[in-house]
Amino acid sequence: LSLDIHEIIVTNSEMKHELESMLASTDTTMDDNVYLQLESKYQNIVLVFNASGQHLGYIKAPYKND
Repeated sequence: LSLDIHEIIVTNSEMKHELESMLASTDTTMDDNVYLQLESKYQNIVLVFNASGQHLGYIKAPYKND
């Protein structure tokens, strides 16, 4: 299930900065890519893939306690 990255970066300036850096280094735009959430015991991240399914990188997401 893909995430709405626009909604995420509106509320998290650190993630927005990381994403902007990644977009610049991969010469892509926000809408060019697909974003998937990965939750783990120690760290949550958002995986970034291009339209072809190539992994471009990840950005750190806040850890959520349930």
